[in-house]
Amino acid sequence: MTSIVMCTAAGATLLLGAPAEAAAPVGWRTSPAITDKWYCGATTNGRVFSIQACIIDNGGSYYQGAVLVRNRSTATRSASAVITSDRVSNGSCAASGIGASSYSVCFAPPASVSPGVWINVYGGAYDVPLRQEISASMQIGIIQTT
Repeated sequence: MTSIVMCTAAGATLLLGAPAEAAAPVGWRTSPAITDKWYCGATTNGRVFSIQACIIDNGGSYYQGAVLVRNRSTATRSASAVITSDRVSNGSCAASGIGASSYSVCFAPPASVSPGVWINVYGGAYDVPLRQEISASMQIGIIQTT
């Protein structure tokens, strides 16, 4: 049996939700279903957007990275996002409009991860009109339990 232990990221968030869907989402989603467990790092604020890097436990040994991009302005804004990791798949989302006072999530493809390793996920968003980059990170350890 595999479990997750939070090891870093003061102010980290754990979100619990419905069981994972048969096909994990990839790319931008404006209203994603929350899968098994989300582990999100601290929020990083830019001038218009706030972002959080997350690691999602899809059940079993599958994990994926995600970046939550929140538009804090009163107008639709364009942003792109990128996810890099040392253990799970990398991903990116092309520039897209994010509604006023709304959010969108960029998902990387899921990947199988063995117990006994650290997963590091780094997320970034680029505010297209302002040409401003912001970044965030999240790290968890996967351990074997008995």
